[in-house]
Parts: sequence; structure tokens; C-alpha cells
Amino acid sequence: MPTDTLDVRFAGESAGTLRRLPTGELAFSYAPAWQKKSPAFPYAPRLPLGEESVGQAVMDFFENLLPRGIARERLEKAVGSSDILEILALAGGDTTGALTLVAPHEQAISPCTLTASQVDRHLAEGEVLPILHGACAPGSRPLLAVREAVDGAGFSLPSSEAPSDLYLARYPDSGCVTRECFARMLASCLGLRVVQARRAALSQTLIAIPRTDRPRGASRGHHRVHLVDACQLLGVGPAMRGDLVSDAGLGYAQIFATAALTRVPAATRESLLRWVALNFVFGHTAASASDVHFEMSAHGLVLAPFNRMPIAEGERFELRLGNARFPQQIGSADFARFADECNLARALVADEFEFLRESWERAREEALEMMDPLPVDREALASWSFGAWKRLSLLAEAAGEIKQKGRARPQAPVPTTAAT
Repeated sequence: MPTDTLDVRFAGESAGTLRRLPTGELAFSYAPAWQKKSPAFPYAPRLPLGEESVGQAVMDFFENLLPRGIARERLEKAVGSSDILEILALAGGDTTGALTLVAPHEQAISPCTLTASQVDRHLAEGEVLPILHGACAPGSRPLLAVREAVDGAGFSLPSSEAPSDLYLARYPDSGCVTRECFARMLASCLGLRVVQARRAALSQTLIAIPRTDRPRGASRGHHRVHLVDACQLLGVGPAMRGDLVSDAGLGYAQIFATAALTRVPAATRESLLRWVALNFVFGHTAASASDVHFEMSAHGLVLAPFNRMPIAEGERFELRLGNARFPQQIGSADFARFADECNLARALVADEFEFLRESWERAREEALEMMDPLPVDREALASWSFGAWKRLSLLAEAAGEIKQKGRARPQAPVPTTAAT
């Protein structure tokens, strides 16, 4: 029978209902017990407490819990439909954040320990389908959500009772794993909050990436953190994650405008600026609004650590940088335009670029020291570092020109939320 209703749970507690109306639209309502909590808070600005939410806002929020690209295709094939409610009925036991969606016919998954060959089969064929992270972009390498054993000795497939706590991804060679781990360490040494990855013990070409929404406590247990990405925060679907993905998609101006909604706007803007700069330096062209997550609680909104910093170079941006659609088009005028569109002082952007150039060598040495316990492909690392250094030099050159050109101050962009 088609799925018409799902129980929505927050960290295991019944907190709402997602249902299909006779018109076919999706409707969401909070459970009375959740609304009586002190203090209660909504899952997202477009899903306010109180009366039932209906229509596109509900569809956009819950679709953003699902993956894109290959992983989404596998889920649709497994349920024989592209229907959001049917897919969530299968995969909603382990979505991004603190939410769990439960259906009566939820599939039970045995918690048996996975071998390297089983991991490869699940990544390649998707025979068993735990929810994969929304950052799995079209054409990118699939991520397998797994649960790590308490003693760290192995991995198993997740279930709603035992959700995943990290992702596994297979790379073509050990050099790619080295570069990915190093890039994350380097970003951290440069002051950006980035989730650190490691080589999985199962294989030299398998990388393990801890989940931002499953922090591990002192007791080695995990708790679930409610995250929303910039698309959910601004009330749009995943297809609107970039202005070069969709004509009406979100751009950097809208992403930076979300800083005003957080508890520490200035610090959020500075972190977003460093994220933009390092994405360019690292060659990460597929960065989008779906990569920007916020921890949402009764205490407010806080920018979460970045969980996606791949080092593969792409041909085209998903977010327009100034007037540039392609990396090879970038010039100082594009960075100046970016600053103006995002309502950032040009001097602030120039200072950020100069800081990265001045701190690069120190941070690089620190990151290499952190890599010491890991097998390191020095040749692969040197090749990637050379390309990153060339792009960093472009930023440094742009910094001087940006300062000389002064500042044309635009109107500040306004975040699009339920309140607006």
C-alpha cells in the first residue's frame, strides 16, 4: 500500500506527523507534546509552530533531507517511485540531523560487521540503502552511511535504532585519500571548522568522514544534532542550491545573508568568507548552499562545521563568483563584485586573502605534522599543493587590486524566510 503518513521523531521523541492530503500535497504538523516543550522551537523558519504547514514549504524541507545524484536514483529505484513520502518511508530512519521518519513497514537492517568487499558492493550497486548524505552531488562519488563499532574495529549498516555516525567513500588511489585528509587538516589549521577525515582501516583507498550531526561524547555514545542547510533555512528545494544550477537558485549573497539569522553574525560571515576562499584555493567548484549547515536549537542558530571539502577540481562553479562561471575566468574584479554583492567590505575580503597567503606555510607544516601517523603519498600531495598555491597566489594578487579600487556599497540582501 502507498505510504500516506510518517511519524516524525526528534532525537527519538515523537514530535510531529508528515502526511499526504487527498489533493496529493504534503502536510506537516507538530505533536502537541513538542509544542508544549519549554522552550519549543520549529524545525525550520518555513515550518512555524502552531497550525499545520501545507504545500511547497513542506516538500522543500523534507526533500532537502534526501541525497542527490546517484544516491537519490538508487532510492527511487528501490521504491519504484520518485515520491518523496515513499522514499522517506524507506530511508527516513537515518536522515541528516536529529529527525527520524518512521513508517510501519520500515526495513530492518542486520547490524553485521561489513567487510571491504561488502562496502564496495554497497557503494557500487546500492543493494542495501541506508540514507546517504545530501552532499552527494550529481556525478560525484557516492557516500555510504555506516555505524562504527564502539571499539573502532569495524563498521555496520545503520538502522533507526542504531543510526550511522560516519560516511565511507572509495577513492581511485591512496593519493586521493592523502589529499582529502590533508586538505581538511590544512583548512582546520587555517582556522575553518571542518570535519576531519581519516583513512579507514579496511583499505588504503577508503576514507571515513565523521558526521557533523552525530557528535560523540565522553562515554563514546552519540547524540543527534538538528541541522538545517541554507536551502532549508531559506525555504527552497535542493534544485535551488546554486545560481548556476538553477536560474532562480541561491547565490553567495543569499548565503551570506543567513549570517544575520545566527547568534553571532560577524563570526558567521568571517567563517563563510574563509570557506569561499578555501573552496577556490582547493579547487572545489561544486560548493553550494547545500554544503552550509546550521545547528538549530531553542538557543538559536549557529554555523555548523563544514563536512564537505573535496579536492577534486571541476570545470564549472555551482555558485557564481562575481561574474565568473568557470575557474579560469576568475579575476580581481570578480572578487570585488562578490564582496559588494555579499555586503562585505572590500578591505575585509582583501585582508582575508592576505591572511591566507601569510599563514599558508605555517598551516601547511602543522597539517603535515598531523599527517605523520598516516601513510602519506608525498608525490600526490606535492602535486595538489602546487595547484593550490597557484590559486592562492591569485587571491593574494587580487587582494592588492581590491584595496585600490575602493568600495561600491550595495543594498544589504534580505534573507528569505517565513517572516519575510
